[in-house]
Amino acid sequence: YQIMKQINVSRFIQRQNEMKPVIILGAGGHATVVLDVLRLTGREIKGICDPKLDNKEEVEGIPIITEVQLEK
Repeated sequence: YQIMKQINVSRFIQRQNEMKPVIILGAGGHATVVLDVLRLTGREIKGICDPKLDNKEEVEGIPIITEVQLEK
């Protein structure tokens, strides 16, 4: 069991490294949970897109991406 668990964890980490970077849409309560999970799994977070945050440059060290920037 322990060996299988280690193999599964290794595969999970390998797949995480192969995944594309993430842009989080929205900055409400669910977004903060998603942000925490992504950080814990080591995923690259390119930015957060939420019209309410267009006047800020970053939140918790994550860049804010405006809707105009997202469309490019």
